[in-house]
Amino acid sequence: MARGQRYTPRPAKPKKPTTALAAAPHVGAFLLKRYDRQDGEAADWPLIAETLFREAFAALDLTAADPRTAPLALSITRRIHAGAYDRLKATPDDAFKDAPAHARSTPSVDYEGPQYHPVDRPDAPLVK
Repeated sequence: MARGQRYTPRPAKPKKPTTALAAAPHVGAFLLKRYDRQDGEAADWPLIAETLFREAFAALDLTAADPRTAPLALSITRRIHAGAYDRLKATPDDAFKDAPAHARSTPSVDYEGPQYHPVDRPDAPLVK
């Protein structure tokens, strides 16, 4: 460095995303640029979806092969399956409608009325 010149530090590199939620916008922007048809209509969305699924399942296969990360791969696979199933059972006449909310199951015990604890009624027999 020549005499009299000041040292200017380089700008810090942006941090790499550490979660899927943080990485999704970056991946989406990259794929949009990569698969843009340049016809003013947008990108080839079915091709993008198929590419992502193929690479995601390849990554899951590699993750499942390692015993340390196999439980995580199984967890991710279950979440993918549940999300795909919800999309499949959505109303077929409206392709953009979200999947219906899960129906809550009715409790098997009737909670209406007073609830007694065995301590409150010591003379009552215990039900087993």
